[in-house]
Amino acid sequence: MKISAIVTTFNRRAALARTLATLFGQDFPADRFEIVVVVDGSTDGTVEYLRGLELSRNLRTIAQSNQGEAAARTQ
Repeated sequence: MKISAIVTTFNRRAALARTLATLFGQDFPADRFEIVVVVDGSTDGTVEYLRGLELSRNLRTIAQSNQGEAAARTQ
């Protein structure tokens, strides 16, 4: 079984950092979960912040133009 944690965000880089710290701190086996962050047109440096994180942490980033939370959830 593999688990996906999907996080949508718009201009909430600081809150996202706290959320990711919690998700990365889980003791669930790293090969059995992934974190998907959908950035909905953020202009606060969120995409750049995510690019700076280690890619070995099962993190995937999807960046889209601002379309609203519903569109980010269905990405």
